[in-house]
Amino acid sequence: MQPRPFAPPVGSLPRVGVDCATGKGEDYHAICGRWGDHCLLLETANTMSPAAILDRVKRVCALLAAAVNARQPQSAAAILARQIHVLVDDDGVGRALVSLLWQQGYGATAVGAGTKASRPDRYPRRRDELWFACAERARQGGIHVVPAGTLPCLGLRRDDLRRLRQQLMAPAWALDPKGRRQVESKDETKEKLGRSPDDADAFNLSFHEPPAAVAQAIEPARPPQRREGPYWSR
Repeated sequence: MQPRPFAPPVGSLPRVGVDCATGKGEDYHAICGRWGDHCLLLETANTMSPAAILDRVKRVCALLAAAVNARQPQSAAAILARQIHVLVDDDGVGRALVSLLWQQGYGATAVGAGTKASRPDRYPRRRDELWFACAERARQGGIHVVPAGTLPCLGLRRDDLRRLRQQLMAPAWALDPKGRRQVESKDETKEKLGRSPDDADAFNLSFHEPPAAVAQAIEPARPPQRREGPYWSR
């Protein structure tokens, strides 16, 4: 996951991933914006209501729409903020956020991290699938970051990138009794970090693609035991 010259993909729009939280203690909400294989934005905040998160999401969508319009021919129809699709973790706050986005004409999808994976032969839950699919995409050179200052009002600051790397590298992983890969629980990762890995969850959501479009990881032949290293390094 390294910086490289930003070349926006033709014919595609940015996407936004949102991991909501209760706003208590170590829980934060996080918003990640990406366009093609470039992560353009990452922000997080504590103690936020669904309505307040909505305002921030709309602002992010407006920034991403402006980035698209700046690269379009003058004759092209302007892209509107509500055309930027938003993927939201389907917890209680997330479900409320999706409803609010729908009411205001935004395209939004609730992604149930605790639901069954689309590839149940490889992963027990959707959360495991999201994490490993994103890691595999990064290993194949399909994820890059845009540093702050590269684009107007967009880009990841050093502390954003440092926080994201820390969260992505923290979780260990294991094979379940059926030989499927699973990431450690969020509570275990919280113990390591002192906070929830909300930035990493939003990042994974922003890069979520329909199963047919995701490069599938090859299942390694490993014995069914816990892996102590970070899943991103495997």
